[in-house]
Amino acid sequence: MNVVKINDKIMGVCPYCQEKVSARVIKKHILRRDKCECPLCLKIIYVCRYPGCHNYASGGCVYDDELCPTCAKDIANSSGFIIKNTVKVATAAVAVVVATAFAKDKMK
Repeated sequence: MNVVKINDKIMGVCPYCQEKVSARVIKKHILRRDKCECPLCLKIIYVCRYPGCHNYASGGCVYDDELCPTCAKDIANSSGFIIKNTVKVATAAVAVVVATAFAKDKMK
């Protein structure tokens, strides 16, 4: 049974070892996310910023990821879906404008 200590975070998936862990807080922050460490692989991790997600994002030397791999993938897939459908609607709108202009030209 996992015992959660006061300085531990809620259970979530580590982006490095893919194990469900309760990260250890190694540097507490008030305005920013707490800097944490995976108790298994000892890599630096941060809580994912996506609301409701309790998994962890990877920490880096220069830049710390904002989202865990799962949330980042979900957002990327959603963005692709939105862009694809926007292109379809725009193409249909252009086709209507061209057809209307063509019909007006034929009526002259």
